[in-house]
Amino acid sequence: MKPSPLLLLPILCLSAVFAQGEDPTTIELSNLDAEKVLPLKCSIEAKEKATVVIFITTDCPIANSFAPEINRLHLAYSSRNVRLTLIHVDSDLSDADAKQHAADYELKPPVAIDREHALVKAVDAKVTPEAFVYDAEGKLRYRGRINNLYAALGKRRATVTVHDLRDAIEAVISDQEVATPQTEALGCFIETE
Repeated sequence: MKPSPLLLLPILCLSAVFAQGEDPTTIELSNLDAEKVLPLKCSIEAKEKATVVIFITTDCPIANSFAPEINRLHLAYSSRNVRLTLIHVDSDLSDADAKQHAADYELKPPVAIDREHALVKAVDAKVTPEAFVYDAEGKLRYRGRINNLYAALGKRRATVTVHDLRDAIEAVISDQEVATPQTEALGCFIETE
């Protein structure tokens, strides 16, 4: 008797990510309401096609400049079974400051706080903003920039011409290969020590 693909999905979800190092699907963080969340745990019940995390800080001007695009991505894909979570990496960030930052930038996606850098280390995030896209099986399909708004540090383009994260999400939810699975994210360095 052949096992049902749905029965295998939780195993795939855990094993695909675990092969990369510490299993990030088990990392528990707090959200802005002090509730515990698992930002990278696959949700079979919600039939999620992709899970996206974007690392941010309150004081990174590059990360903050992406707030409108992050909101557009959240609004475009939340109804298409894509979960997008923002991950604050400031080690000394208070809950009040995190809430104020979300209000100031009118952030629509859920926000979690990674003061201890557990998730940062598990996925090897380097800068803010840096995005990671996982498919329904827990496989990392994309990591890198949101788009090409910045040509280099301090050099902002007038017009975005490449939408890397959006293209990666579209590929994943369409069961296609991501054309460019890794790009260089430009932003503020995440200090892990």
